[in-house]
Amino acid sequence: MSLPRDDERGAMAVEAAFLVPVLLLMCLMIVGSWRLNWAGTQLGSATAAAARAAAAATTPDAAMQAAGRVLTGDLADAGIRCANADIVQAGSGFDGAGKARIVTRCVVPLSDLLIAGFPASVTLTAAATETVETFQERPS
Repeated sequence: MSLPRDDERGAMAVEAAFLVPVLLLMCLMIVGSWRLNWAGTQLGSATAAAARAAAAATTPDAAMQAAGRVLTGDLADAGIRCANADIVQAGSGFDGAGKARIVTRCVVPLSDLLIAGFPASVTLTAAATETVETFQERPS
């Protein structure tokens, strides 16, 4: 008759070897999801500010310049690293009763989270519309 074995040496190491990678992967997924959510929120806010700046401009060219300055400045202030942030569309509502519509696109790099299953980059898009200032003097 043999005695029962109570020798469980190394069992904790085996459990840790299985658990640590799973926990690390879960943490990377949370970080990646948070980064995408934060970038989307900040891009939407910056796009709205760019639309306000475009609506206050006096010409379509000035609107594009103002929107570009505000967009890049707001994204930089928020710490959002876009591979390229650009204005895809700017409305041409400078007939006195129009709207300035700004559509922006930002490529967010996620290459440091590839192991968690994220792609190397994600393209986020945001849009905002503002009414053009109707009581502002415009050049003829």
